[in-house]
Amino acid sequence: MLCEIELIPPMSVSQPATTLSEDNRDESLRDIIANSDLKSQRDLGALMSFCIQHIPTDDDDRHEDNDDDVGHRHDAGVDDQKIAFIEGISLVVMYVKMGLIDLHADNHMDFDFTSISYRTNDDGRIIMLHIDPYVEGILGRENDNFVPYNLPKDILRFQSLEDLTMWSCRCIPDDVDLASLPHLQKLGFYDLEYMSTRSVPSGMNFPRLKELVVDISHAPLPSDFVSWMTSQLPNLEILSFHEYGASSTGWDELFLDALISDNLCFQDSLKQMNFEYCNIAHNSVLKRIIRSVLPRFAHLGTINYFDRNTTDFRFLSILTATTPLPRTIHSFILSMSADNADRKMALRDPTERMALLKFLKLNTSVYNVMSGYRHQEVHLHDYHPDIKYLLLINHAGESVVVENVGSTANRNHNDPPSIVPSSVLPILLERSYHQSDNIYHKRSPLRGTKDHTGMYYLLRHNITALIGDRSVTMDNRDANQKVVATRK
Repeated sequence: MLCEIELIPPMSVSQPATTLSEDNRDESLRDIIANSDLKSQRDLGALMSFCIQHIPTDDDDRHEDNDDDVGHRHDAGVDDQKIAFIEGISLVVMYVKMGLIDLHADNHMDFDFTSISYRTNDDGRIIMLHIDPYVEGILGRENDNFVPYNLPKDILRFQSLEDLTMWSCRCIPDDVDLASLPHLQKLGFYDLEYMSTRSVPSGMNFPRLKELVVDISHAPLPSDFVSWMTSQLPNLEILSFHEYGASSTGWDELFLDALISDNLCFQDSLKQMNFEYCNIAHNSVLKRIIRSVLPRFAHLGTINYFDRNTTDFRFLSILTATTPLPRTIHSFILSMSADNADRKMALRDPTERMALLKFLKLNTSVYNVMSGYRHQEVHLHDYHPDIKYLLLINHAGESVVVENVGSTANRNHNDPPSIVPSSVLPILLERSYHQSDNIYHKRSPLRGTKDHTGMYYLLRHNITALIGDRSVTMDNRDANQKVVATRK
């Protein structure tokens, strides 16, 4: 009987949570119950009744599968998908502990499981979980009884978890070692205003973490969080900043100084930086980021930039005229609204087109400005021909040409006028054609289209060097023939 589940003592704090297992369902269930905050038969009965009614499983013919290349996804407004029943029970118990589900509420029978945002794999295991108290159907901040939560140790039961994002989390306790989750590669933190002074375990080293999302809307960020972020993520590849406030208060001196510190642990691994809803354009923050922060990362290649006050490249072209982007950056994506996609990407407005042309001439390493970060409609349009030409020559090696043009003035008059070193030129020529579609977003229908423009540009600027090399080779061959004839 559901209401006759035996109450057993909970495990000690030091004892690790049992990994969920359908093969050992009874033992897993008893362990989940033992470590819940549910002590009475009434509570246990309410839990099981809630779970049986609401958890979508393979055994429930009310729910349809909707497979895609990343598994099953639950978001508000999406039809229910399958989840392993034991996994679902553990999720509900965790939400009860956080105060986000009330099993005894009068309206809990109308609860929609899709208000919990998650994604599962083909086995029904949770691989993505977004703990968002503000989604409709969850007891969020608008509820008078909502209190920011400490992340429960139950999260460690989800051994397939790859992506965890939290809103309004007060702290991650010391005994909740998220780094022990073997597949977790993405962490997100929103509403950090609720975080305590000890927000994350200082020693939680995370060598597997590839992506971190930080909401910087509220200043100052907890100092222990900044210290953890800059010292315990040695292989971080993507760093995203979100800012939903009215001002850029999150970019305080402590945070900016931490990003330019010599002790920053991911300066050799970071590949992409995203600025989402940020408000940093019309002040000194963006200039300092470009001048001091971005150059710290040796392999940083992509910037996704979405600022409320920046809708085109005019401001960016003015700013980078005095503070150009580091030469490692090849993609600078100015995200924009989908309804302006055709106008902005085709750049029919001459003013906007001239601004982007200026930006590309100033930042000769940039060869991709096609958005796809927020709106898929944007990358369906081809570039204006003038823009496309500059992108192709930048991709071909314009930055190398520009760098070497000055050095040709100081060459010995007997040397061929080389713009690109002859040893590098064949590599650049091959790359300029075979990878010319890199100017498009990876989801663009134009991806795969090859173009000779960049290759012709390199040949035009280096033809004299090629002829010079050939003349030197022929002179050497004639000299060798004379030496051989003399010896004979």
